[in-house]
Amino acid sequence: MAQEESVRPTYVEIKKVIDSGRLKKPHLPTLLGFQTGFDYEKEIVELKNAYFSVYLNMVNLLPELYALKTAAFREELEWRLIDYLLPDDYDSCLYRALNDRIIPYKAFDFTKWEPEVITDVRIGPKNITPVHVVKGFLKKHGFKNVTVSRSSATYR
Repeated sequence: MAQEESVRPTYVEIKKVIDSGRLKKPHLPTLLGFQTGFDYEKEIVELKNAYFSVYLNMVNLLPELYALKTAAFREELEWRLIDYLLPDDYDSCLYRALNDRIIPYKAFDFTKWEPEVITDVRIGPKNITPVHVVKGFLKKHGFKNVTVSRSSATYR
């Protein structure tokens, strides 16, 4: 499968680190502080480097993960806008409250683009928003000729 092949190089690199044993806990010094053939400080540095290597591979994989899509959603022909919210962005982002948390987000103004930038909206299988509400929302924000329908895909 093409999707598996696209993430395979990252998987292989992470698996190498795991298989090498570099993520195992370092040997602790003895109670009296004597080393028993192990360089504890060197092992700590190697452990940190191993974790950092896995972290970098995972971060590099993120854009690829957003491109993956199950065949059930192929009909959507969607575009995905990806923008990371970094710690330095928290004073310039917007916030919304959800039952038990506050969620930071970035707003994008699509109305400055061509009017046909959004032509079709599929409401996901677990979304309970009525079609007419989504249409009203889109119309209020300048998107008048958008087809809104429910997705036939399931998450099962």
